[in-house]
Amino acid sequence: MYGELYLTEIKNRLDEIIAAEMDKISQIAQKAASSIANGGAIHILDNGHLLGAEMTARAGGLGLSHMVSVDDVKNPVLVRKGDVLFIASVSGRSKRIVDAARIAKKRGVYTVALTSRAQNGIAEPENKELGLLPDVTDTFLDMHAVAGDAILEYPEIGKRAIPASGILSVAVMWAFKAELIDALHKLGIKPTIYTSVNIPGGEEAFHKELERYAEYGY
Repeated sequence: MYGELYLTEIKNRLDEIIAAEMDKISQIAQKAASSIANGGAIHILDNGHLLGAEMTARAGGLGLSHMVSVDDVKNPVLVRKGDVLFIASVSGRSKRIVDAARIAKKRGVYTVALTSRAQNGIAEPENKELGLLPDVTDTFLDMHAVAGDAILEYPEIGKRAIPASGILSVAVMWAFKAELIDALHKLGIKPTIYTSVNIPGGEEAFHKELERYAEYGY
């Protein structure tokens, strides 16, 4: 019962993302495609989600995003003017994360907060002068997680449990990359798309794709 309820809740929130976020996701994809066409890069600063595993060398995925740390973001050689930076944080309250986003935006990096508006609504920023993550970025995407992240109510034990932000943040980012492939194609750019190593000929194809990505950067 509870497992089915969880999946239903996830489905409902994916429907919310389709209705409320897809236009913005498409716009960001077009912005990112233009950045890549001009020699830019896409970076992801992930504050405790699944993105590091999902966005790096995933079968069917793109060789078009770099996982970065707060220190990387502050380094103008690694994250440069004209690049696109996603910053994923459910609450968006961390001083280190918010400050890194502020510095990147000031440098001319296009900054996108991937966060939960429901959680933002009750979160106290660690630094009130800096505010919350959506306060300092160019734009934001709502992952539609609930405040506190636990999505199921267990009245018999008086607790909520089972988080949604990991799945929802990954879904938003894959929707972005799906749009990005199309936006790049329209600009005449063929991105590197990784083949699964678990199909016949896949391992050889994957290594060639890694080499292609290393040569072209996309």
